[in-house]
Amino acid sequence: MSFQFSRNPQNLATFWNRSGILQIASTATNASGPNLPATGSTTLMQKSITITNPNSKILITASASASRTGENNEDFTASLYRDSTDLGDGTPMVYLNDLNVSHFTLNYVDTPGATGTFNYSLKGKSHIGTGTAVFNQPNHLCTFILQEIL
Repeated sequence: MSFQFSRNPQNLATFWNRSGILQIASTATNASGPNLPATGSTTLMQKSITITNPNSKILITASASASRTGENNEDFTASLYRDSTDLGDGTPMVYLNDLNVSHFTLNYVDTPGATGTFNYSLKGKSHIGTGTAVFNQPNHLCTFILQEIL
């Protein structure tokens, strides 16, 4: 499931042209997977947005879950990216320790400082244990929402 919302400032009241939400882009899934490797990161969810105002900020909201396979403890980390830039500067933004099934919500405000199309993604990987971390579970809704705001 995916939707895109844009408003046309010419058709709205003047105050809407100065601040507020300019557009929303999102994607969602309730499918299970993928299994996450212990080395490297796997893209879990992604969405692009085209920014037309260099002063815009992007409010990113990721809501998802992770679990483990097997009985050994397994840790999971996740970070947000704009194109190839790690927005956490190498430090995981989400850390789930010895997970069974864990749900998390991550909110982050990015300031690209330019116009153009940007691809945002949530990437994750397994750590420690001998099991495997798995992104999402069947029937758990995961969402990835980008809001362009002034």
